[in-house]
Amino acid sequence: MTLDTVTSAARQHYIDTGRHMLRCDMATDCLSPVSMIDAKGFVYCRADGLERRAYQPCRKLRPWELRKLERGEPLARY
Repeated sequence: MTLDTVTSAARQHYIDTGRHMLRCDMATDCLSPVSMIDAKGFVYCRADGLERRAYQPCRKLRPWELRKLERGEPLARY
């Protein structure tokens, strides 16, 4: 199974369920699941979020925040 097949299958799953596919804002080729958010509202995978934390406040997303973002709804505050 190639990377393109995996990403297109994941994309189709999100389309079928009506959820948004969240991508790490640090690197365009990062396929790790999003789990952190910084003070400006950018989302990151765990590895990139920990790296970002060195120079910008960054915290772990709460489960309800992650579900809200996947539904395409904005967060009130970061």
